[in-house]
Amino acid sequence: MTPLIDVVFQLLLFFLTATSFHKIEKDIKVDPPKASEGRATQHAQREITVNVRSEADGGFLVVNDKIQSLQQVTELLAQGVKDNPNLVVIIRGDKHAYHQRIVDVLNACKKADVKHYFIATAFETPKEP
Repeated sequence: MTPLIDVVFQLLLFFLTATSFHKIEKDIKVDPPKASEGRATQHAQREITVNVRSEADGGFLVVNDKIQSLQQVTELLAQGVKDNPNLVVIIRGDKHAYHQRIVDVLNACKKADVKHYFIATAFETPKEP
C-alpha cells in the first residue's frame, strides 16, 4: 500500500509542476483609476492588454511585459486583427498617465481596425452621500 501512495504523490507533484496557469497581463507600475459605474466584461478568446504607465514611470506603453513604441503597438494590433478579426484590446492606463497617451492608444486601435476595445478601471463602491 505504501508504494502505491508514493506513486500517487509523485504523479500529483508531476502534474502540479507541469501545469501552466493562466497569467493575466498586468503591469505592476500601472494603477488604474476607480469607477463606480459599469460592469465587468467577459474575457475574449484572444485579447491584447496595453498598459500605459504614468509619466513618473516614463509614460511607456507595455505589451506582453515589453516596452513598446506607439508604432510597434499599432503594428501589433494590426497583426492581431489580421489573425483574429474579433480581437479585444484592453487599455490599462495609470490614473496619473497623460490623457494623450490613452488617446494615442485609442487612435492606434482605430487605425488597426480593432472593433472591441475597452479602458480598464478598478471597481470602487459608491460612497453614500
